Amino acid sequence: LSEFSVKSARCACCDNDHTHPTTGEAMPCDRRLVYLALEDWFLRFKEASSVSSVGQNLTELSYLDFFDGQVRSRVDASLRAMGGYQISYSHSLVIASPCVWFYVGQANYLKL
Repeated sequence: LSEFSVKSARCACCDNDHTHPTTGEAMPCDRRLVYLALEDWFLRFKEASSVSSVGQNLTELSYLDFFDGQVRSRVDASLRAMGGYQISYSHSLVIASPCVWFYVGQANYLKL
């Protein structure tokens, strides 16, 4: 997580030029939706926090850089506090469930 950057994350929509690989239909940009959500969170956090409590002037940081910093520090620290990066079987099932539902939906769509 020390090198995490939301800007370097890959998106299936961008990898496929915003065209569904099976149907050829236009796909909305996931990256744009994620960036809009992060911008909204950043603005809410900025309104709810004083600059001194954060330790830096939030207006000097972009919301994407701010998010990257939070992941690198807080998420990393939280994972380490829980015993490192080892995840229990039940937690791994919860984490993987969106992928499972995606493939179930694809199977139904393709009539497999």
